[in-house]
Amino acid sequence: MSSLSKFLNEASSYIEENFIFVCTTILAVEIVSLITFDVLKAKLRKMRMKKLHLVKLPVLVQKRIFKFLSTRDVFALSLCFRKLAVSVQNCKSEQQNMIHMCYKTFDRHQHQFLVEDECVILFVPDLLFKAGLWLWCNCFELDGIRFRIGVSLDGSLILWSINSSFKISHSAIDKRLRSIHRPASEIHLNIDSKDFTTCLPHIENINYAFLHNTSGINRRFKAADIEQLNMKNLVIKNPIDGIFKNNSKILNLNHLLISYVGSLIDLPTWHFTGRHIWLSEVNISNEDVIRCLKLWKSGAAFQNLESLLIRTEKEYPLEADMIYNQLDANPWNPFRRPKYYVFDKKVRYMNFSNNCNRLNLEHYMDIEGIEKMASIYILPHCLDLYVWKL
Repeated sequence: MSSLSKFLNEASSYIEENFIFVCTTILAVEIVSLITFDVLKAKLRKMRMKKLHLVKLPVLVQKRIFKFLSTRDVFALSLCFRKLAVSVQNCKSEQQNMIHMCYKTFDRHQHQFLVEDECVILFVPDLLFKAGLWLWCNCFELDGIRFRIGVSLDGSLILWSINSSFKISHSAIDKRLRSIHRPASEIHLNIDSKDFTTCLPHIENINYAFLHNTSGINRRFKAADIEQLNMKNLVIKNPIDGIFKNNSKILNLNHLLISYVGSLIDLPTWHFTGRHIWLSEVNISNEDVIRCLKLWKSGAAFQNLESLLIRTEKEYPLEADMIYNQLDANPWNPFRRPKYYVFDKKVRYMNFSNNCNRLNLEHYMDIEGIEKMASIYILPHCLDLYVWKL
C-alpha cells in the first residue's frame, strides 16, 4: 500500500467537508499539511495585502483565484521555502476548463516569477468519498508502468502509456481512472503485445481511445474483440479482420474513426446511431456508398449522422459522377445553406489532418434528405459528407 493510500485509510474517518489537503509531488506523493478552507483563504489575502507573491500575478489571474476560492472549487497551494505553486480546477464551469499555474523562485529584488514544471496534486474532501482525486503532473508510475499526462481542449486528462505493452498497461490505467475525480478524456495505448485480443480493457467514460501499433509488426484486430471495448469514441490505427455485427455496441459510439480497416465492409447494413463515421483505407464499393446515402436520404438509417468521411484503398476508386447522379445532387445554392460549415466544438479531429473548426463548402454538391440536407464532395479515393442543421 502506498503512503498516500495508507494516509487516506487512516485519515478518512476524520475528514470534514471544509478541509482540503495541500501537497506537492514529483512522482511519489507527500502530504504536506491539512488545513481548513478559511485558513488558506486568509493566508492568500494576507499575502496579497502585503504585496508579496500574488501581487505579481496578472490581475485577471488574481480575480480567478479568489473567485474559485469563493465558490469552493478545487484549489491547491504549495509553499515550500521560497517557492509558490498554484493549481486551480474549476469543476463548476460549463466547459470544465483547467487553469494551471506553477511559479517558483520569488526574487525579492527583481520581483518576478518563473514558470516551472513542479507537479501539484490536490483533493477536496467532499469529493474524496466519490473518488475525488485529481492528479496533475507530467508523468507518474503505477505498477511499474510509466504514464504521461496531458490536458485536452476541454480541460480533462489525456493518458499516454510510455514504453509498455498493452497487456500490462491497460489494467494499470483502469486502476488509475478509478482513483481520479474526473475520468481521462483520451487514452493512447501502445500495442506491442502478441496476445492483444486476450487483454482488451473495459474502461468506461473515455471520450477518445486511441489504439496504436508501435512495435513495427502489422498487428491485426478481430472485429469481435474490438466490439468488447466500452467507451464513447474509438480510434483504431490497425487493420481489422471481419465485420461488425449489426447490433454491435461499437455502432452506438458518437464518433467512430477506424484507420486501415483492411477488409471489405458492408456499411449500408450498419445500424449506426452515432454522429460521425470516419473510415480510412477502407474497402467499399460505389454501390454500397450509394445504398448507404439513400438510406440516410429516406430516413431509414443514419438518422443522427453529422459527418461521413471515407478514404478508400487504391483497388476501390470512387466514381463521383455516378454517385452524384444516383443521389440527385445539385450545386451549391447560397439561398439554401451557408458557404462555411462550422464544426461542433466537441468534434476533435477534423478532416483527418486539418485541425480546423470550419470548412469552405462552396464547391460541394448538395443532396436533400427528409427535413435535412447534406453537402458532399467526392474524389477518386475520397468522400466527405457534412449534414446541415437547417
